[in-house]
Amino acid sequence: MPGNERYILVSPEIMDLRAIAVDLRAESPELAKRIPALQPNLERRRPETFAKIDTSKSEAAFGTQWKSGHDTIKEVVLDVVKWEKENNVN
Repeated sequence: MPGNERYILVSPEIMDLRAIAVDLRAESPELAKRIPALQPNLERRRPETFAKIDTSKSEAAFGTQWKSGHDTIKEVVLDVVKWEKENNVN
């Protein structure tokens, strides 16, 4: 983006990292030993209890289509594993 602008980005979902860890362990058994065995948080937080943030500037600049937290974290994990293999890191 040109210029020296500041943008606020906010996830449209509540990311439950425990639930993502559980899903990733199930989806990728070869990584299960590297992902903590956690239980999902049973207490659900309601988005309407959070502060409202005006993200119209960032939505105008970047759009509103975002990857889910699960997909984002999964891609990061797979990128790290790929880097480790390429660099012979055990």
